[in-house]
Amino acid sequence: MILIGEAGGSKTDWRLISKDQIESKTTAGFNAAVDDLSAFISSVRLEFEQHLEAIRQIYFYAAGAGTSENQSDLELQLESVFPVAQVEVQNDLLASSRALYGTDSGMVAILGTGSVVGEYDGSEIIYRVPSLGYILGDEGSGFYLSKLWIQHVLRGTAPDDLAKSFLEQHPDFSEREIIRLIYGEARANGILARYTHFFSQNKFHPFIYGMVYEAFKHCFNAYHLRQEDRDKKWRFSGSIAYYFEEILRQAGSEFDLYIDKVIQSPIEELTNYHQTHG
Repeated sequence: MILIGEAGGSKTDWRLISKDQIESKTTAGFNAAVDDLSAFISSVRLEFEQHLEAIRQIYFYAAGAGTSENQSDLELQLESVFPVAQVEVQNDLLASSRALYGTDSGMVAILGTGSVVGEYDGSEIIYRVPSLGYILGDEGSGFYLSKLWIQHVLRGTAPDDLAKSFLEQHPDFSEREIIRLIYGEARANGILARYTHFFSQNKFHPFIYGMVYEAFKHCFNAYHLRQEDRDKKWRFSGSIAYYFEEILRQAGSEFDLYIDKVIQSPIEELTNYHQTHG
């Protein structure tokens, strides 16, 4: 059996491949840079306890797994759970690159709970702009959009109709609750990024459209695109890129970016990649 996992800030998608079928699972999100590794490994052991001796190959991709130290830690822990498996751990940007390009090359970006941009040469990431996390960076991400919206609602600059509709959907929303979440919850970015569901419902409202459009422009500016980056193909993955694709393409056109593909999640194409290339 082969196990493929792709972990982001909001969820982890899994595919368990056997001779006869492909089984899909979704578990909690995981960021290798900030989340508790032992808790994650315990949840993985519990989720796949019936297959621990049968899984022979694991390909695992995670947000925050951009350093060799994080990758090594994850590999060792997964090997301890799956005693006969060969384990490969990589970062989420390579997952999206393999899903979007296969063995082709171009620029790749993730716009989900967080954001990151890099260049893929058909084999590996050869250039990556640090995302810096949700406090210092993650421009254009779900958390970034939610942060802008929270500011507008709490400071009274959101249109009355939108604010009223939002508060009806989120009756517990308040300054006190937001401060508690940000400073008291371990996964505050993922929790607050859930507000983007409201934006997708109202994405053609002029205020939401403009807010998202400016956030995407800020993303492109923040990642300091080189001239040679602008001349390459651009492909995106992540729920924010997927649900706001029209706005993303329009914002990208201001930077002369050729965006030719957008997917919500890499897991399906990533599964195809490993079935073809190992």
